[in-house]
Amino acid sequence: MNTPFLHSRGGLIRSFASLLLLLFLPGFCHAFDWDISTLERGKWFDHMGSRSLVLDSSDRPQIAYGGRDLYNAWYDGSKWQTMVVDTGPGVGRRAAIALPPGSGSTCIGYTDEPNGHVKCAQWVSANFFPFMAHWRIETVADAAMDRSVTVATSNLGEPRLLFFSASGQLRYAYRENNLWYFETVYLNSTGDTQNYADMKIDSSGRVHVVFSRKNQPLTYARRELSGTWTQSNFGLAAYVDAYPALALDAAERPHVVYARNQLPSDATSSYLVYTHFDGAAWQQEAIAASETRTVASDISAVMRNGTLHVSYFDPDAKNLAYVNVTTGTSQTVDSGTNAGWHCSIAVTASGGPVISYYDKEELKFGSFGTPAWSVKTLDKARSAPAGFSLAAEASGAMHATWVETYEHHLRYARQNGTNWQVTSVADGATPDTSLKLTSNGYPRIAFYSGIFNALRYSSFLTGGISSYWKTETIDTGGGSDNSLALNSEDWPWISYDAGGDLKCAYQNTNGWNLLTVDNTTGQYIFGTSIAFAPNGLPSIAYARLGVLMWAYSHWYHRSLVWDKEIVTTNYDETVQPTLIYNADGLPCIGFVEDVRGPRFAWRDGTGWHVQDLDTSQYSSSCAYAMDEAGRHYLVYKSDKDDFIRHAFGYGDLTNLTWRVQMIHASQSFLNHGVSLIVRDSQPHMVFSGSQYSGRDVLYARGLPLRITNIARKGGSLEIQWSGETNGVELQSRSKVDTTRWAVKAHNLSGTNYSISATNPAAFHRLRLE
Repeated sequence: MNTPFLHSRGGLIRSFASLLLLLFLPGFCHAFDWDISTLERGKWFDHMGSRSLVLDSSDRPQIAYGGRDLYNAWYDGSKWQTMVVDTGPGVGRRAAIALPPGSGSTCIGYTDEPNGHVKCAQWVSANFFPFMAHWRIETVADAAMDRSVTVATSNLGEPRLLFFSASGQLRYAYRENNLWYFETVYLNSTGDTQNYADMKIDSSGRVHVVFSRKNQPLTYARRELSGTWTQSNFGLAAYVDAYPALALDAAERPHVVYARNQLPSDATSSYLVYTHFDGAAWQQEAIAASETRTVASDISAVMRNGTLHVSYFDPDAKNLAYVNVTTGTSQTVDSGTNAGWHCSIAVTASGGPVISYYDKEELKFGSFGTPAWSVKTLDKARSAPAGFSLAAEASGAMHATWVETYEHHLRYARQNGTNWQVTSVADGATPDTSLKLTSNGYPRIAFYSGIFNALRYSSFLTGGISSYWKTETIDTGGGSDNSLALNSEDWPWISYDAGGDLKCAYQNTNGWNLLTVDNTTGQYIFGTSIAFAPNGLPSIAYARLGVLMWAYSHWYHRSLVWDKEIVTTNYDETVQPTLIYNADGLPCIGFVEDVRGPRFAWRDGTGWHVQDLDTSQYSSSCAYAMDEAGRHYLVYKSDKDDFIRHAFGYGDLTNLTWRVQMIHASQSFLNHGVSLIVRDSQPHMVFSGSQYSGRDVLYARGLPLRITNIARKGGSLEIQWSGETNGVELQSRSKVDTTRWAVKAHNLSGTNYSISATNPAAFHRLRLE
């Protein structure tokens, strides 16, 4: 097979070089410039502020939270609703929420951690034009410390923010006449580190602030209507974070609850302290004690109808605690390793406390109803998606399935232009899905429900003006490592692991039929792949510990009989085989071994032949595909360096040449699986990845490798190309010589190379060796 040539002319006509690539041979490119996009973003949230919960005038709660995107959740009177407010990694931490008096104009203050920004989002409604309502998002400060952010609003609904600058100064920002103004509440002295702050605005518009400093008394500051600040110190010196929480009584006097946390070497206990200003002096008392270093964290306080309510996380007991300071009673709201992190409290008009908080990766909401607390989960951080499968319809539109592993939802997505439409198909799913499309483009999904140890099957059906998903249970004795194929009449055949046995399920006019292909009870199966041979009968590649097997079927006395062959035997773990028949009707299998990395096997009349593709990398996951011309594509994760690699094979089976390309997708978490298909010699894949534990569903497609830039640097030409690969050969020829290409460099890797510029009028091209 001839290898492709990717053309470029020179530094003066770089755009023409790209044009040539698009016009000539894009379908024969052996290396690819991988374009990676997000199909569905995974949720991640942490570090809510102590003012992240608020009640509207009807006592309906609203919550602001985030960490990977900012969210607003609210109760509409019958159910909870959730909206994405702002997007981006690290966006939404330290979120605090406020509602202007008598208004629905929600205001949220929060941080954009990667950029060090403090931001403010406010819901701007339009009474006469509801469709124009939107979130107005502003960056308030460009450099800020990742510490507490507090938000409040004026009587006119203008937002006020309290936050820490990058140097640790406590700053107050207020918005008026579409402009932001800033004041310094406290200017740091040498070694004076501030930690947490809280803010309230009273009915007259005065601003009240309390904040803690490392190993110093706490400070109370008040901003008068004239704009001047007054300050006073109170409380005991705290060595570590005091988490002060502020409330105001009917006389607008401050009430503060804070933690006096000690070092482990201190002889005294740690205390939760309540202090208030009685008009002449600060009065205080201990309301809880602990022998541990931290008695409480994430404290939130509110006063209503003369009663002070407090919530906090108790790291010693590992639970969420509630204290009615006025009556001197306390209760445990929720318990668990992290139940109560970043709690925020509010009180209804009838005096009932409600609390929002995190429990591990769940957003929870607790409300008190005599005699106990009622707790419900409002949102969950989506864990890493897994069990991917990808298919393409005749038009080229992609379809994908996967399992959201935290809530066990089977998810399905269809590409619509550059966007994806995502929906949930069924519950109770665990990773292991297989997707195929019928001849008219309707999706069929086989998946495993580990909760019920069952193989299940979902079909997208249409009838009249409606369409829906139908899900049925096929086998209650297993179903993992499943693989789905549709025969020429669109009847499904599924191979799967049933407690160590290899089984096959198929559907016909009589319903579902179950067959045992290989009784291997006690031996784990590490993947199955079913495909139809040229005679229309099914065969299966499957992996056991150290053995790759091939089972093929034939009819005998009206029964389907299975024969089995060993493809290869070794001492490593063989996983995730994919079986495909080429145009000559020969079976080909792509797979990986945990020590020897990606491998390829094919069978002819003499038996099975096996190739190593990249012995420098050990691997635990892969996907294999073949294009219309019989070229081979295998993507796999390198467990050695956590990169995704692509191996491309071309030529006759007896003399296959493999080239390996790195795909830049750091922290890709391909151990959760990958699916690969090829359309028009262009590979497409889905997998999980992102800097938040692989919570995103990513879609990648391989674009033709091309020269992107040629620049003169002194006496050299710097040639750059798209997509990192290895085995690239750079060739040149003079303008007048139209036939002779000279090799300038070979076995190149990376994305650029410098050559001597002896002939600036030369043509240059790339060739995969």
